[in-house]
Amino acid sequence: MNNIVHRKPTHVYRSDACEHGIGGYSLTSGRAWRWEIPVDCRLRISLNCLEFTAALITIWVDIIEGAIEEESCLLSQTDSTSAEGWLRKSSFDDATQPANCEVARQLASIVITAKCCLYSQWFEGKQNEVSDSLSRDHNVPDENLTSLLLTFFPSQLPNGLVIKPLPSEIVSWLTSLLRRQAEPTQSPKPPRRSNIGLGVAGQNIAVKSASNMTHSSDPCPEKSGTESWGVLLKQCEKQGSVQANMDNWQNPLSTPPWTTWLRPFGLTTGQTQDTTRTENWLTFYNDNSEHIEI
Repeated sequence: MNNIVHRKPTHVYRSDACEHGIGGYSLTSGRAWRWEIPVDCRLRISLNCLEFTAALITIWVDIIEGAIEEESCLLSQTDSTSAEGWLRKSSFDDATQPANCEVARQLASIVITAKCCLYSQWFEGKQNEVSDSLSRDHNVPDENLTSLLLTFFPSQLPNGLVIKPLPSEIVSWLTSLLRRQAEPTQSPKPPRRSNIGLGVAGQNIAVKSASNMTHSSDPCPEKSGTESWGVLLKQCEKQGSVQANMDNWQNPLSTPPWTTWLRPFGLTTGQTQDTTRTENWLTFYNDNSEHIEI
């Protein structure tokens, strides 16, 4: 049924991965997550498999938290062409690609159990700044990163963004998956932060001076709740609302194909016809012109 009925997605997800972390969020609700891969678990699976895993987890989070109703239409967006293809169809060899097989089976299991349909879509990495930052910028606290993302990428977010830890069930499954893979043959590289992560300057250093020696200076003001996390980049240009952004990505999926195959009335077995009948519209209107009232 999902192959012949055209539906508009009810939930839209974006995810990303790097060698030292994964992250994702829902464009529908703003629920976001991120997970820094333990050092001993890095480089055990390919980057494409991590991208595939991030897409799975972004959907899995909503299912665990009861945010997906039965018969929902899920759209998973990723900047990995491999992961986008695997979300639609995969045929891994269990002997040579055990991690990929396990991720694919878990994805199929949760989507079927939730009684939903799943679509996937590739888009450019430069459009995926939020997920990229979630996967990379583990040096920035949740509260500060939320503020930065809402400031710099409002067109990629709904009304709010809430970063919450992964459910323990997912963390346990993910850690077990990685540690059961072969150990890497090379040492992990230092984490590579996003532009936002690189632009964060300093920690909270605004403290009141306890010295009484410099009476000629003004007293240091009381410490406020504002921290000195300064951003060393220019604010990006606003690109419109997130709804417009979502519509742009959904339109290619929700537009019916230019051909539709019809089974002749009363025929319930056998193959449908290879081609559909075409009409000469000029002839049609000329033949029926006498029946048209002006």
